[in-house]
Amino acid sequence: MVTDFNHLPVAALPSWRACSLIGSIPHSYLIRLRYSHGSVSWIGTAYDDNQCVVTTNGVFRTISYVGDAVSTAYTTRRWPSLSPADQCEPGRGRIGQERRMVPKGSIGFTVCKLSDTAPQKTAYGEDVAKDISAKIASQPAQRDDGACPTGATPAIRLVFRYAQGPPAGVTVWSKWCGMDNRFLRSEVPSALMAELSGLLD
Repeated sequence: MVTDFNHLPVAALPSWRACSLIGSIPHSYLIRLRYSHGSVSWIGTAYDDNQCVVTTNGVFRTISYVGDAVSTAYTTRRWPSLSPADQCEPGRGRIGQERRMVPKGSIGFTVCKLSDTAPQKTAYGEDVAKDISAKIASQPAQRDDGACPTGATPAIRLVFRYAQGPPAGVTVWSKWCGMDNRFLRSEVPSALMAELSGLLD
């Protein structure tokens, strides 16, 4: 649990992000962590159907939703994995994504064509991951402002894997919406778009 929490991105809930407003009653959880030298730290979070919950230790805050995992751990006394079983799902975010489109250290990635009728996915190793992540990171990025038009359809997603901790996903939309990792957004030049799309060939 501590390893997973330490790999979550540090970011507050953006003002533009709309919650689904599902009628639900949040269930709050307060986690007490004891250390061998006698100190104690606390983490506060909640289970909420809207998933619009900030998890914090009083100093750092993350918008990555972990309320379902904490609820499961409370019930079963076992901590569930935060890494999604589906290699095309971006997961809950990874530390560093609030500063860089793809955090360094990836050991491989899966590129996925997001289509209801003809989905595709192809996996690549560390060398290609380093090359592609560097090209993505070379594009000037800014904080994701949620400006992509409602109803826009994503084209592909790249999910980068790491030796430890959750994956980091980048969703590529179009020349109007560019690409984002839920924290940052940047444009996708036509040459890079062609290269990313070619990874599925």
